[in-house]
Amino acid sequence: MKIFVALVVGALLGAIGMTYWFAEHDKDRVIMFPSKILSNFGEGFRLEGSLIGEGENRPINGMLRIDCYKSGDCRMLSVDQLSEDSVSFIHEDNLRVESWDGDVVRLTSFQRGRPPSSQPCNYFEIRVDFSTEDAAYTRIPNKNATNSNCSMFLDETLQWRIDDGYAHQRFAKENRNEEG
Repeated sequence: MKIFVALVVGALLGAIGMTYWFAEHDKDRVIMFPSKILSNFGEGFRLEGSLIGEGENRPINGMLRIDCYKSGDCRMLSVDQLSEDSVSFIHEDNLRVESWDGDVVRLTSFQRGRPPSSQPCNYFEIRVDFSTEDAAYTRIPNKNATNSNCSMFLDETLQWRIDDGYAHQRFAKENRNEEG
């Protein structure tokens, strides 16, 4: 009987220790979204990647995908990491081509002609330069929006870039540290 009690106590203490170790070991686990891909196929393009930025209000972890055609049909899908093992619902936006001049495309989520009461508190613009493969994302407060909920949003323009996500950057950094 003493052996049975010792085995049960040992198994229980071992399980508690393993649970604590796994909790500490995985506390910084980040979902690895796809790396950046920019494909220009003449009549349109596809851009996939994560919003990357610095500062207090930077994006945490997520990814977006933009499919856009010169005809003006552009859609963006995005998803964000909410916690260690869960993501948000997929969010979809229709984008409008603001300009398409050679290697540089400017897209906007701002919809012209809508009354101020139906306009979003913020809109965003995306600038893609095919020659440098640079993709910038700028979130802009909408000064014309009259929604009372707009007061909860920051009244500043924020600029980020679309690139490989934080998990890819961390993985690359860890590999460099192991190699050198």
